[in-house]
Amino acid sequence: MRLPCFFIIISLLLFSFACQNTSPDYNFGGANVTNYTESVQLNYARSLSFSIDSAFNIDRIRAIIPFQQAEGQAALAILNRRNIYLYNTAEATPYRIIKLQKEGPNGIGPMGSFDGLAVVAPDTFYFVSNSTSMMYRLNGSGELLQKEIIPIASEQSTVYGNVLNPLRTAGNQLIIPAYGFTAARNFTQIPTAYVYDVRTHTFQGAFHYPKLYNQAYWGYHTFMRWSAVTYNPATDEYYVSYAIDPNVYVYDNNFRLKAQKILGSTHFTAIEPQHPNAQLRFDNGGISGENNQAYFMRTSYFAGAFYHSTLQYYMRICRIGKDENSGRGVQFSIIIADRNLNKVGEFLLPSHYVYETFFLTEDGIALLNMDKYDASENTIVFDVLSFSRI
Repeated sequence: MRLPCFFIIISLLLFSFACQNTSPDYNFGGANVTNYTESVQLNYARSLSFSIDSAFNIDRIRAIIPFQQAEGQAALAILNRRNIYLYNTAEATPYRIIKLQKEGPNGIGPMGSFDGLAVVAPDTFYFVSNSTSMMYRLNGSGELLQKEIIPIASEQSTVYGNVLNPLRTAGNQLIIPAYGFTAARNFTQIPTAYVYDVRTHTFQGAFHYPKLYNQAYWGYHTFMRWSAVTYNPATDEYYVSYAIDPNVYVYDNNFRLKAQKILGSTHFTAIEPQHPNAQLRFDNGGISGENNQAYFMRTSYFAGAFYHSTLQYYMRICRIGKDENSGRGVQFSIIIADRNLNKVGEFLLPSHYVYETFFLTEDGIALLNMDKYDASENTIVFDVLSFSRI
């Protein structure tokens, strides 16, 4: 009787070992990726020009936030270096430039590349520091009204903001992006956003990483660990997109997962890790910086997402990796889906558009046109691409 039991135990151990070492399937072609019915396109509608001063640096645009004036007029806030440029969208000249102080009673400290900005009212701004995890509330003159420490849930993560993944508003809440560091022990325990209630002044961690991040080594680049949280006010739901995951996750207003749906690009149908051994994130496995950079340049991923609440379109921004065999460089596309996350189109961005410098308009998306900027360096020009049904 002991011999059969011995074989049963060995069989179970071998089966368990095989299950633990089965590599995840990183392919996601098919329905809602390469197979879909195209019914929406993006077409050029008009251009918007904004004058800039000598302090403005085209490479230092950190946030572009559309908002409404008290009278309902469309406006725009652009964070550039230590200045916030405020424009009425219909006018070229800024109506105000807020200078952010480093020190003193209105000081917000040093600024970096991944700081965030939000406009919650025409004269109320929130600034989040990536380096200090501090949040500052400022008025329309740049005066400091309040500052708080964001209670980061793990020493292996931090908060941030940029054009692709900005601070977003959802009713009385402010959604602050966060990401885990390369050597995080368990990504599924790390929030990818902190929700701040402007009424109660409380923070809550939400939207934790999928287990995919624990299953392989995805390189050291921060962009691979970014997520994009968007809000649908009509359904009071949140859509969460992760850089390496083909799924978009749907959460209710209590931050509970309701559903997930694959939404992918026709330009890539897999995102492969740099190495299947997840333990390399703790010691880097002797991988050289050169190899890390080569992996990042050739790898495609989902770089951000936005929801157009008026037109009810979900947009997933794709970064298409470099193809050395064909000589094609890095490209970018915008996946367009309806409010139920059914893919209805995909737009490959021409090279003169800067994929990480844009904002939503009432009828589409406005993208920075570098060809038009080159022609007149005291003006930046955005081309508005409107949604058109086929």
